[in-house]
Amino acid sequence: MDADDSLGLRKLFSWAEDAWVLLGAVLLIAFPIVMILLTAAVFAVLYGLRKIAQQREEGRRIPCASCGNAIYACATHCPACKSPNKKACSVGWLGQSKLDRPADGEHHAMHLIEARRCSYCATRLKKRTPHQICGVCGREAFSDEAAHRAYLREVDGRLVRALLVCLALGIVPVIGVVPAIVFYRLQLVSPLRRYVPAGASLVARWLGRVACFALLSVQWVPILGIAWLPIMASINYAL
Repeated sequence: MDADDSLGLRKLFSWAEDAWVLLGAVLLIAFPIVMILLTAAVFAVLYGLRKIAQQREEGRRIPCASCGNAIYACATHCPACKSPNKKACSVGWLGQSKLDRPADGEHHAMHLIEARRCSYCATRLKKRTPHQICGVCGREAFSDEAAHRAYLREVDGRLVRALLVCLALGIVPVIGVVPAIVFYRLQLVSPLRRYVPAGASLVARWLGRVACFALLSVQWVPILGIAWLPIMASINYAL
């Protein structure tokens, strides 16, 4: 169409090609670093919000209807007199008591465990292991193997939805990366990592980081990058 380049189209396409190659080489390294730093900043903010929510909740305990002992509003039972808390509220995504939302009787105990709280008195569990005893009521975090399997089924049930959300966010290059990572980590990874000892999960964490860096290197590429967020979520969940 423009064999003699009288319109300058050949030169324009040549510059565009060179710019794409140069930009791509830079983005292969810079893009994953920037995205990881942004994600880390978001999780730092979430960590701060969680700590603030915990401090506020300590001052909002309610009296037990039977003995008057101060209990968490989301507790299923009073650790002192063992009476059930008939007005237990639900647990928010930061692990705090949602005073304006009644607890789901069928899944509430599982939600407490997911927030690393005792499923009986809602006391926060301090260790990163499923084999631990609540320091207030003396209940074990997971009573038996059946409790372990039930918890894993609860998290497994979110896998398809989380992957679909990551796929949808992956359609938007660059902008969709951080919310996708935050979403799948909160939905799939954090509920499991809270009960894995730091030393035991060291190898898994670094394998996940290497995979995350490698996959983020191509996420910015149109079309090609759409599938990488679900793949990254699957790898981290499997690890």
